[in-house]
Amino acid sequence: MYTYKTNIQKNLSLVLLCLMSLAAQAQGIKTTVSTIDDLKDQIETAQPGDTLVLAIGSYDDGSISIKDLKGTDDAPIVIMAESIGATTLTGGTKFVLSTSEHLIIHGFTFTNSGTAIKLEGSNNIRITRNTFDLQETSSTKWVYIGGVWDQPTSSLSHHNRIDHNTFQNKVETGHYITIDGSGETIQSQFDLIDHNHFKNNGPRATNEKESIRVGWSEMSESSGYTTIEFNFFETCNGDPEIISIKSCDNIVRHNTITRSEGTISLRHGNRNRIEGNYIFGGDTACSTDADGTYCSGGIRIYGEDHVIINNYIEGIKGSKWDAPITLTEGDAESGNSSLSKHFRIERAIIAYNTLVNNDHGIEIGFDNNGKYSKPPRDVVMAYNVVTGESNELIKFHNAPDNMVWVDNVMNPTGSAVLTADASQTFTDSEILVSNPNLAFDNTDQVWKSTANTPTYETNTEVIGTADEDVEGKTRGAVSTVGAHAFNQESVRYLPLTAADVGPTSYHPDYDGETEIDHLVLSTQALSYGEAAGEATVEITTNLDWTASTTDAWISITPTSDSESATLTISTTANPEIFKRQGTVTLSAGALSNQITVTQDGKDPGGEQLDVIAVTASAEQVEADKNNGKENVLDGDLSTLWASEGEQSITLDLGVPQFVHYLKIGFGKGDSRESYYEIALSMDGTTFTTVVKNGKSSGTTAELEIIDLEDTEAQYVRLIGSGNTSNNWNSITEMEVWGLKEEIPLETHLLKSITVYPVPSSGQVQIDGLTSSYTHYQILGLTGQKIIEASLQDDSIDISTLAKGIWALQLTGSNQPTVTRLIVKE
Repeated sequence: MYTYKTNIQKNLSLVLLCLMSLAAQAQGIKTTVSTIDDLKDQIETAQPGDTLVLAIGSYDDGSISIKDLKGTDDAPIVIMAESIGATTLTGGTKFVLSTSEHLIIHGFTFTNSGTAIKLEGSNNIRITRNTFDLQETSSTKWVYIGGVWDQPTSSLSHHNRIDHNTFQNKVETGHYITIDGSGETIQSQFDLIDHNHFKNNGPRATNEKESIRVGWSEMSESSGYTTIEFNFFETCNGDPEIISIKSCDNIVRHNTITRSEGTISLRHGNRNRIEGNYIFGGDTACSTDADGTYCSGGIRIYGEDHVIINNYIEGIKGSKWDAPITLTEGDAESGNSSLSKHFRIERAIIAYNTLVNNDHGIEIGFDNNGKYSKPPRDVVMAYNVVTGESNELIKFHNAPDNMVWVDNVMNPTGSAVLTADASQTFTDSEILVSNPNLAFDNTDQVWKSTANTPTYETNTEVIGTADEDVEGKTRGAVSTVGAHAFNQESVRYLPLTAADVGPTSYHPDYDGETEIDHLVLSTQALSYGEAAGEATVEITTNLDWTASTTDAWISITPTSDSESATLTISTTANPEIFKRQGTVTLSAGALSNQITVTQDGKDPGGEQLDVIAVTASAEQVEADKNNGKENVLDGDLSTLWASEGEQSITLDLGVPQFVHYLKIGFGKGDSRESYYEIALSMDGTTFTTVVKNGKSSGTTAELEIIDLEDTEAQYVRLIGSGNTSNNWNSITEMEVWGLKEEIPLETHLLKSITVYPVPSSGQVQIDGLTSSYTHYQILGLTGQKIIEASLQDDSIDISTLAKGIWALQLTGSNQPTVTRLIVKE
């Protein structure tokens, strides 16, 4: 929970940042557009104070490149979604901002496949109230702050803010947020990352999958002045380092990490400060794969002059690299080796931390199986509380150099010991082995100091200033040990939850920004099987709302409510074989949002028929493109047959069979409609059109069903005539479904031969007749033969017959007799 904060970021001009949205409303022009091209046009002419709104919908239209666009301190340029979370940028759509300043990107949902937002040499950019849920297929940095590649000493990035966003479901390497800089040595400076929700980063990679990475080895000697505060991390298991700091003079404070395998890591750089964080293992067991075992961890550091103060660490399972506090040996001295090395820890101050109920405690001097040999030096351990009931509260893998212990209180219980290293002894003024008399706060769910917790006078000459505790309460000259100072002041900082961060959380005491009307849905798309079903959608809003649908097969409960609620959407069973789609509309004040409901059709039955050959009237097979006809049979929706203009592709089933329906995949079928006809043939020469003026749905790139009503055929032909975007045909797959039962030729002939007109006064025509039929005879209904003659063509003269009903019989060598009734008028 986040309660109250003043004077939070003294290094940033937060007042100006916080007034951005208000300023944008106070001046400039507000324009709403409904295409990416229109948005780009508006960006080209935008002026300070303008607000550009992209309407509710989904957009897949490539990169939005913004260069040299400049708002001002009091009149930023705002690029925003019409409603938070209801405008989705997918596919290749992304923002690239180069040498721009004072812009706000607000309220979008990103489901694209590459970097969502990239800043190149830009400053005072605010990325706020967005949801990042990228559909990545390769290593991707989701939000990236850097420089301009060919301007390594100019056009520097600085004073950017990433706040109130959700980052979720990362599967590939790369980071949720990467802060680099210009060239190899100058990091972006004074950036602020606050009130974001980071979750579901996994599975584990050996490297380069941190949720946040600040700096990198080659720029580790530069000062970032980055502040990471009031963020909530859960199930961030992608990398041994959840937050990785690789530069100097950064602050990581008041964040909450829970159920995550990894640490806050000061991997490179000096003079960084880790303060007031809550780190919970959450009783999550370690996980194991072929590469190793991974556990929840605390804080790990390298380098010089760091401060680790007022942190609360509970329930951690890790050890060695991932202990609650990890001080390994280094493999190099600062300034004497490659910047990618693990520099010796020197002059770190580790004070007023609480470690409680962890499997292990403080681990010192692990040498990576003999690879490291530089022990921590001149480290101060002061006023910490460590309790535990297993293993060692302090494990010395190797002895440190000149470590100073001041008034720590440690309490091993159960099978735990203070340390198993008999060479390490402590006076009571260094470590008091005693019960610290902490008490569990049922409301805040943490162990806190009490009136009976030992107190000491803070030695500021040893640890510097320590004016407040983990909750933001004043820490006096005499204070209880551990992260919590016992006094009666109001609490300002508590462990965060998901409700305290993300796109719909507001913190006016932090940044002056008050709650605005919002209507956010946990999803905008639901999919159901063919049977009746139900699913829920979480509605987050501060308004009264209603839900409605015009689709009779969809029902909603409730149809209205006040503020946030759970909406249940139910469907009846789908009686048709076709997939169907409907819409649920949410309305709240001036805001609206939609949920697309898709339901599978019932199983049409049948089996997939074998195709022995495929031919096409044209195909796009060139040196750099292989969009040939065979691609429709390879089972791969990423390949296709392509042709320009009205062209056809024909499948040969080998023998006549009963064809019930087709499954066809259309290129870019989820973003455009394709035009086609379907024709069938028994002999590959004479085709009968069975689907005329066909059009794909335009809503899916998966296979679509085309019903043919159980037709007999050996050849299936699709005739394409372009799509809603161009004159090209693009078919990814074709499947023919029916019964694998060869139809005897005579059965087909018996059904296919027709005689007309009926009645007739002179000539009758015979349709479907083959040359194998050579004779005919006309019989009365009692069987008497009236006429017998040879067939000369496909017509017969019946003008000499009396009025009435007669039987016409057609015969030929080795052919079944065909009988049809005719009527003479």
